[in-house]
Amino acid sequence: MADSQSMSSEFERRGFTVSNRTSNPDVYILNSCTVTNMADKKARKSLNWAKKRWPNALVVATGCYAERADKELNEMGSVDLVVKGSNKSDIVSTVVEYIGGYGYVDTANEANVTGNLLGRTRASIKIQEGCDQVCSY
Repeated sequence: MADSQSMSSEFERRGFTVSNRTSNPDVYILNSCTVTNMADKKARKSLNWAKKRWPNALVVATGCYAERADKELNEMGSVDLVVKGSNKSDIVSTVVEYIGGYGYVDTANEANVTGNLLGRTRASIKIQEGCDQVCSY
């Protein structure tokens, strides 16, 4: 969740508007997990759902699943862009480059974003970078 909050804040800082699932987005980003095959299945379902619901939106997959299975995700018809988890820090630049800057205004030096909690009341703290796929519960 901390990564999603960081990405959201960076998009806002760079002039994008972050919204919820009820709006009609230009870009849909899924920050994925791959801890189980069920997590992979849910990620694929969410990506397919997004492209079906918003066919004109740029659908982006990132996160641990994107790191582990980038080829698989690139072959999905519903995914337009895969940003490996190790490249998440460059996701805004990658998205802007992919869309060719169309309709994009860089306000990096103008905006003062305090952080988007993505519907939560408390911020998350990052405890791990990436995934070694040996989680236990």
